[in-house]
Amino acid sequence: MSTNPVNIFIAYAREDESYLKELRSHLRIMERRGHANIWYDGEITAGESWDEAIKKKLKTSDIFLA
Repeated sequence: MSTNPVNIFIAYAREDESYLKELRSHLRIMERRGHANIWYDGEITAGESWDEAIKKKLKTSDIFLA
């Protein structure tokens, strides 16, 4: 049985970046197994529109973590 990975969008305050790192470490096993695609603003590449990238990922996310 093959399922599509869950798209997870993570929003966080800059002062909580240590919690983001901890959460990402817990979710990494899901990523490695192909069960989840995890995104946060640190995935925005140089030259990419910050606003457009966030809106696109929000629209395609299955789970929003704040």
